[in-house]
Amino acid sequence: MTCKTLFLSSFFLTMAVGASATASASPELAQAWQKQAGELHERVEKIDNFQISEDLEGDLRRFGRIALKLSNAGTAEHPLPKDLGCIFRGMEEETRVQLDVFKPEHTQAEKSSAKERLLHMLADAEIVGKAAILELNGTAYGIPMDKPELRSCKAASPDASLTTD
Repeated sequence: MTCKTLFLSSFFLTMAVGASATASASPELAQAWQKQAGELHERVEKIDNFQISEDLEGDLRRFGRIALKLSNAGTAEHPLPKDLGCIFRGMEEETRVQLDVFKPEHTQAEKSSAKERLLHMLADAEIVGKAAILELNGTAYGIPMDKPELRSCKAASPDASLTTD
């Protein structure tokens, strides 16, 4: 990924967040968030020696904050289903929890696990983002949320398990 591509991606994500700051989260914000998930996945894959750059950490924290904003997305006409809102809140928490593991006091094994959890979450985020876009546009057609590939993102607590209703 070139610096120009990274800059433009960050710029559009920032614009989407800014444009929706006074309104509910939009399908455009969900689309920008989904795209950012793919780009962050590529960057997390390249983490060497379990050192995370300040830029990457900042982008991941921003990603988490936007997930929290998306958890409250929707309108009376096109509400976001509660399960998607819960997933977005979980992704925000998971981002914070795993980033904290990259502090110096944690072991290489803990950092390796945190990296893998971030990668799983970011891969899931691309799928969840698609579902949110459809819901916020009012065009969802029953995307099954019980697929095994959607259950790879564990809850922020290592002891917690995902359940379906």
